[in-house]
Amino acid sequence: VMIDVDMTDLPCSKKCEGAKKGYTTSRKGTPVRQVSLIYASKHQELLDIHLHSGNTHCTDPLKKEIQGFERQYGITKKRRGKITLRVDSGYGSDGNITWLCKRGYQVLAKGYSSRRAAALARSIKPNRRWIKVASDQYLLKVKQIKTIGVSHQALLVKTKSTKPQKDKWIYSLLITNLKSQGPVSLVKLYNQRQAIEKEIQQVKSVLGLKHKRKKSFHGMAALALFTLMANNILGWFKKTLPKSVHHLGLKRLIHEILSIPGSISGCAKGFKVAIESQYAFSKILLSLSKQQKILPLGF
Repeated sequence: VMIDVDMTDLPCSKKCEGAKKGYTTSRKGTPVRQVSLIYASKHQELLDIHLHSGNTHCTDPLKKEIQGFERQYGITKKRRGKITLRVDSGYGSDGNITWLCKRGYQVLAKGYSSRRAAALARSIKPNRRWIKVASDQYLLKVKQIKTIGVSHQALLVKTKSTKPQKDKWIYSLLITNLKSQGPVSLVKLYNQRQAIEKEIQQVKSVLGLKHKRKKSFHGMAALALFTLMANNILGWFKKTLPKSVHHLGLKRLIHEILSIPGSISGCAKGFKVAIESQYAFSKILLSLSKQQKILPLGF
């Protein structure tokens, strides 16, 4: 099972509890809180969400979050070996990687320091042959990192920069204890981490979490949890629809399918649902209602 962990910022008023001028993707100096998420990529489900003060760095609460995740889902040490934790450079300190590996997890992480990766790239001899991953990405297998206290393999990855800057290539260090896949497959597997970044954008923008600015810290934490639940419920609903509409994003799902008017009428066995038929996706909802014309009361 592949599990992703990531953190993002939530802008808020400086009067909000936990508001700090911290790590932010928006304008510098803006008061923010931080929110971290745990995501199961195969099932496209958010498993947990945590709210933090704005000056919290993602490397700090990782151990507490993972231990909470284990308690919540009953993850024993035996089960940990079947879970791969995929984390970005914010979580990829040598200490965190060592701790996760010793705890029994499979780990696929980007190393914390981009400077270390760049320095390592400068030490590579010109005659070393880089292995092609894609037209804009190459890798090189390098020696293990001495400060990581477990057996692992380290891959130096160079990716072509898309921004106009001095450096043509951006270097990163991929560290893993996975042994079942080759170097190219490992880099491609890490690149699939963009799924959680897309999920974060859905939660923040489509479901509007970044616009919710509760003054109470615990109130905002509860709202974040409700948003996680709403995101999962919408995802589960989408899976019940025909495959022809699985390409729709969450925004279109809400505005073009869930906004179709209908009516509910009660009966002795439960209630009946009627859907108006003049809308583009009405047939889809009508087909679902025909599969179960009477919905039982009680959930």
